[in-house]
Amino acid sequence: MLKRSGSVDMISGPLLKNIVKFTFPIIVMNILQLGFNAADLIVVGRFGSSHSVGAVGSTTPLISLIIGMFIGLSVGVGVSAAQGLGAHDREKTVKTVQTAFPTAFICGLILTVAGVLLSRVFLKLMNTPDDILELSALYLRIVFLGSVPNMIYVFGAALLRAGGDTKRPLYFLIASGILNVILNVVLVAVFSLDVAGVAIATVVSQAASAVLVIIALTNREDDLRLVFKEMKIDKKTLWFMIRVGLPAGIQGALYSTANVILQAAVNSLGADAVAGCAAASSIEGFIWIGTFSFNQTAVNFVGQNVGAKKYARINKVFATCCLCVLALGLSVDIPCFIFKEKLLRIYLDDASCIYYGIQKLSAFSLTYFFCGLCDAANGVLQGLGRSFTGMLISLVGICGVRVLWTATVFNIPAYHNVFWLYVSYPVSWILTFTAATAAYLVIKKKLVKNAL
Repeated sequence: MLKRSGSVDMISGPLLKNIVKFTFPIIVMNILQLGFNAADLIVVGRFGSSHSVGAVGSTTPLISLIIGMFIGLSVGVGVSAAQGLGAHDREKTVKTVQTAFPTAFICGLILTVAGVLLSRVFLKLMNTPDDILELSALYLRIVFLGSVPNMIYVFGAALLRAGGDTKRPLYFLIASGILNVILNVVLVAVFSLDVAGVAIATVVSQAASAVLVIIALTNREDDLRLVFKEMKIDKKTLWFMIRVGLPAGIQGALYSTANVILQAAVNSLGADAVAGCAAASSIEGFIWIGTFSFNQTAVNFVGQNVGAKKYARINKVFATCCLCVLALGLSVDIPCFIFKEKLLRIYLDDASCIYYGIQKLSAFSLTYFFCGLCDAANGVLQGLGRSFTGMLISLVGICGVRVLWTATVFNIPAYHNVFWLYVSYPVSWILTFTAATAAYLVIKKKLVKNAL
């Protein structure tokens, strides 16, 4: 198996240096992705109305919920490829590539049909205010038309990362993101298409990124090379992807389910609350995305070291990722808390909407590094092939706590406001990280014992 130039060595060499080298392009990529998503809100906010901002922003939890299940399968793709590469198992790696793309296409088709037909139903179930319901439904239907290229890019990028290549997905995102911003301005500011223009721009940019990732994989000279005529679904490989990836997808869906429930609670407070919290969610993404990048690092580093049977190195991967999360998290959390009002004014100029955004950010922005620690711990469990354990922990620690909080604390009159609704975030993060770390220690001990 050839090692591609520029790929990060995950099973030997200085760990901190390699983790930073691997993660930095992911952080930049994710921040740019959020920046391009934020551009959607900014453009409709400047050339549309606060209702347009609410219509686009309020769909984010729902999109994450529906798409997240299928994106979780990309974790299974990445772990399968990483373990194959770490063990120098050419057959496993090649079969992973052969299986990944037909699976991505099928997942995309399912998402397209479900999203187009059921968007309005889902929005009604979320108590979306009537004055933004039709705009939200239109946005969702168009966005889901881009599900096939979106899945192809996600699965392809997972393969590239498993091989230690995080730079190419970054370059592809920059190209497609610039295209997205240009189309946003043209379609919304020039042609006055409002939320439809933003959605169309998203779909076109997703198609561009899918084409780029396909070209990258077809031009590789190692076991990750994509050969169209050899594409076929291998049942054993697909089952591994499902066994590892489906729980990861369900776990992501649990996060999103809890957030959908919180979004429904926000919707009950009116359109101003929806718009303010939508803008705050965009800012929240910038707080979260840098530390979340270490989840993907943990998945791939642990996966390759499991394949290479270098179990002692896994502890160091976990500890290093957590320290990086803590350092990066605090460096972002504190400025976002201090400048939250000024940041919100980038999106909105309505005082009532900004008030709700401030309440949301005040509730959790200083403690968001705990979310990154949860993501790192879950990434380690996924890299070990124990996604189901992480899913169960998230079921109780994230979804369970937030649903219970919304049904109890939020319904107390004195706490029936945005601030106390989102205090559930840090509570759920702390409990989940503690449980995930304990589970890792038990699983790791059994893994080493069985290897002796």
